[in-house]
Amino acid sequence: MRRERPNWDEFFMFSALWAAARSSCLYLQTGAVIVKDKRIIASGYNGAPPGVRNCLEVGCRKDREGVDFTDKGKAVCRGVHAEVSPRRSKCYGANCKEKFEKYINIYPLFSLFYMR
Repeated sequence: MRRERPNWDEFFMFSALWAAARSSCLYLQTGAVIVKDKRIIASGYNGAPPGVRNCLEVGCRKDREGVDFTDKGKAVCRGVHAEVSPRRSKCYGANCKEKFEKYINIYPLFSLFYMR
């Protein structure tokens, strides 16, 4: 019996999908992984930042304010984007100027994401 392994891109994309399972958003589950030299050095998902009660606990702030989920730019959502969450982890224990690969399970991104 022959078994094939996923290639690296498939593996990292699956890892981003798995990270999305931790999302606390009621409407959109996104995940991201940051990769350096074929190693995951950080991962993240969308939802409330540490120390803030999330939407699964207290409900969606946009629902409470009467703002449609797709209406961007109202500064109502308490969530942090999945691609931003791992970026906050002190440059992943590496030099901030190094290049990394990003795998994110949603496109297009609604925010800019630069890693230099």
